Amino acid sequence: MIKTSLLIFMTFWLSACTQLTSFNQYSSGSHLKSGKWALLPFKNLAETPKASQRTESIVISVLFSKGYQVDHYPETDKDDLAVLLNDDKKQKNATAWARKQGYRYLVSGDVTEWRYKTGLDADPSVGLSIRVVDLEQDKVIYQRSGAKVGWGYSNLSTTAQKLLEKLLAEI
Repeated sequence: MIKTSLLIFMTFWLSACTQLTSFNQYSSGSHLKSGKWALLPFKNLAETPKASQRTESIVISVLFSKGYQVDHYPETDKDDLAVLLNDDKKQKNATAWARKQGYRYLVSGDVTEWRYKTGLDADPSVGLSIRVVDLEQDKVIYQRSGAKVGWGYSNLSTTAQKLLEKLLAEI
């Protein structure tokens, strides 16, 4: 009886460590791989500086491992503070750049959490959303968001990579 209760508890506890929501208009396939892909800057809604750049780096790697060739939006001019400090303006400029360069699919998203939780264990906690826009049709064709808490000796990047692999699994 105790073993059964423990097994049920562990199942619910482990499933609570990763939460995902999704929207997928197209199934994965070669038609997606044939278009030109660009990674736009992610919005950093977390309190951790540069969390969006860390996420972008992992997204490129995960998509590359799935066979996608994704180009990264060039770094913003460091003298333009209005763009550096405004994520919406940065994304608007990046979208205009992608249209001009002839990209078909744009990958972007938000970092909502990127930190170590307080307490003795200081477990890594990551919250992300990701979306793919088809510029030809000018609409979102894929969107997922999720959160993951690592445990044990895991770190933020490993936790984020595992979450991104799940978020991008259906592409």
